Amino acid sequence: MIWGGALGLWTLLVWVGRIRNVVGADDIGGFGKLWRLVVAVGFVVVGAAVTIGVLSSVKKATKPAAVGSLVVGLAVVGSGWWLIRGGQILIGDWDTSFKVVHTLLATATFGFSAMAWRAVRSQQLASVSHG
Repeated sequence: MIWGGALGLWTLLVWVGRIRNVVGADDIGGFGKLWRLVVAVGFVVVGAAVTIGVLSSVKKATKPAAVGSLVVGLAVVGSGWWLIRGGQILIGDWDTSFKVVHTLLATATFGFSAMAWRAVRSQQLASVSHG
């Protein structure tokens, strides 16, 4: 479940940075700042839950199936977010460096998500064949 932990940590890294950027942005106010913070905090909470869940399952304190569901949920929601928001950024009126950075963030999220999902699926198949 190492990839699930990697996805959780990656999510924390990206979205804690996002919170820092939003809080420090003087050009974003009111509702715009609020909804950005709600999204970012949501990802931080789920990223932390996945990371803690993976660590706990390694120590056998939680059931891997429950953690696997959380990992897959983060993979789906995180990838979905980047498909939509990344697409908006690519066609939007941002400079090239902004688009490149966000494309790299999206690509890394897709990669971690795919590997985490695959690891969960492999673990599920192994438990069925050994169960």
